Amino acid sequence: PFLTSLVHGPVIDHYVDPDNPAPGRDSQMVTTPDGRLRVAVRTTDLGGGQYRYHYAIMNLDHDTGIESFSVPAPRSVQTGDTGFKDGDSTADDWNVDIAGGMVTWTAPSASEVLTWGVLYSFSIIAGDSPEPSTLVLTPPASADLTVTLLAPDATIFSDSFED
Repeated sequence: PFLTSLVHGPVIDHYVDPDNPAPGRDSQMVTTPDGRLRVAVRTTDLGGGQYRYHYAIMNLDHDTGIESFSVPAPRSVQTGDTGFKDGDSTADDWNVDIAGGMVTWTAPSASEVLTWGVLYSFSIIAGDSPEPSTLVLTPPASADLTVTLLAPDATIFSDSFED
């Protein structure tokens, strides 16, 4: 049988439709003088106050690539609940660290940065509901890039007392 519904464009646009994201999903383009990246997230309510956050980053044509990716990490994120996928099973998985209020995945070497045309995915499970938050992408030897997407709510008090 022939395919009857080809979708044009990068695969990440099929993961989360940037023009019409479903509830609990979001997709944003990051455009810089060095090129473009698309970052998307799907959130899933696992029940019992737990949520899965599954991020995808695709380097469309960003020259230097991305060597680390950080998401706000409220106190409910545990090390064992993090994940990384790059499409193979070799030992090149990015390292994960939870510190300074962030979960950060870092390329294990300069040869493993997120390069042109590549899509990597990252996931966490947290006991905090999704809220728009600032995520950080770090290119090698360059200023951090930020994007606002859904992430675990890092608010300490539900009544905004800390403000």
